[in-house]
Amino acid sequence: MLNITYNEADGSFLTNGTWNMGKIGGDVYPNISYNYEELCAVLEKNPEYLYGKLKNDLSNRLQSGGEYASALTEFYNSLELEVAKNISRIENHFLLYGLSDMYASHFEFWKIAEVLKDEYKDKTFNANEVYANHEDFEKLVYEWQQHKIAESEVLNALEKFLPMFDFETFFDNIGGDSLTFDLNIFSYQCSDTWSLMYDSGILCGAYDEIDENFEFLDWHNF
Repeated sequence: MLNITYNEADGSFLTNGTWNMGKIGGDVYPNISYNYEELCAVLEKNPEYLYGKLKNDLSNRLQSGGEYASALTEFYNSLELEVAKNISRIENHFLLYGLSDMYASHFEFWKIAEVLKDEYKDKTFNANEVYANHEDFEKLVYEWQQHKIAESEVLNALEKFLPMFDFETFFDNIGGDSLTFDLNIFSYQCSDTWSLMYDSGILCGAYDEIDENFEFLDWHNF
């Protein structure tokens, strides 16, 4: 849960508390990218640019910075509840797109011993063989994009593609880099431990922007 306050000295909104981003970062401290002046300008000139619910809440409250902060607290706490309902899709998005990048680059993840299941640690791998099912993998990603695969089935499907990959350890080694609230989206960035240790991992500053319909707008990784 969050508490948002108004800093009268510079017009900024300050956040206290965390959002939970599930398996791809756990509890993360967010920040707000806009200030009181920018929020007022959008409300006056381009209210359609705001989240629909936020626009409705604030358009009836032409108030002080402190009162806006209270309204923002209510809004972002309610949005976190929606994030919780959709967290499996957000997790799967970062997982599928991160692994898609891994497939495309033939990243030799088996050189990271921790990410291999115990029974595979002494085996030798060839990138061409590991990634020979690339086309089928991309078909899986496409079907997920089209909502043809249940969120609960994604991990089972991935384990068939990469039976040597220890997904539980992978999730345990993901941390949140940043969580930013904008006027009509929020953006999230995370990285795995190995990208920080070796400057080479699977999620290396993996980033996307998410709108109020939980559509993904701007994927980046590496």
